Amino acid sequence: MQVWDLLSFRPAVPPIKQIFPTEKPATLLERIIEASSKPGDLVLDPFCGCGTTVTVAERMQRRWVGIDIAKIAIEVIEDRLRREHGDSIGGRYEVRPEPASLEDAQALADEDKLAFEAWALRRVGAQKSHPDRGIDGRMYYHDHLDGETKLIVVSVKGGGVTTEQVRSLRGAMERENAAIGLFVTRRRPTSGMRAEAAEAGEYYSAGLGRMVQRLQIVTVEDLFDPEKKKRPVDFPAEAAPILGAPGLPEPIPTAEGRR
Repeated sequence: MQVWDLLSFRPAVPPIKQIFPTEKPATLLERIIEASSKPGDLVLDPFCGCGTTVTVAERMQRRWVGIDIAKIAIEVIEDRLRREHGDSIGGRYEVRPEPASLEDAQALADEDKLAFEAWALRRVGAQKSHPDRGIDGRMYYHDHLDGETKLIVVSVKGGGVTTEQVRSLRGAMERENAAIGLFVTRRRPTSGMRAEAAEAGEYYSAGLGRMVQRLQIVTVEDLFDPEKKKRPVDFPAEAAPILGAPGLPEPIPTAEGRR
């Protein structure tokens, strides 16, 4: 029987939740995943909620990525994965927390230093260094017309920081022939740390056409600063980080050569 709205004299529309329930039955997701992928393919649920998609994808031997803004959702999904697939599943996936604010980043550093390090490396565009040899990450980029590859070595500190740690990064820069060193810290650097960084000298950026500091200190606060977060490292905007082999530092030109 059709129900009419007496005020508009039109058929009444039931609430949208009754038409489109928010629940995603596992049987429906099985049909969708089966029809659109094969074992080994990647399934993405960017609003994974309670994790039905990822648990079904795991059962159907698909690789998967689940994303949710709520921390409690991640905990619910992990609990569900353990219940449905056993405790051993914990070794087959990783949680990558992405702090949305300075406070979130500080809390992550307190909770899990390794997760904080991984997040900071992703935030600046670096990849984890294996083996680390005294550095946490690497970035490769092109900085001038002949296409030579340049290297930035990155050190991330989620706890207290000292001048000695900056000095250690200086040593790693020289050992790796890095053009730039990047020291990422949750704490504000001391005057001694800044002085030590300045001792590393300057780097001539052909892309910018000017000198930049070779060892740069970037705080977590900088990463969330609207004026800095898109480019916390002082190298050319057009020189996007790329994969490649380490290059040698650009020779610092004479005063005549920079004119």
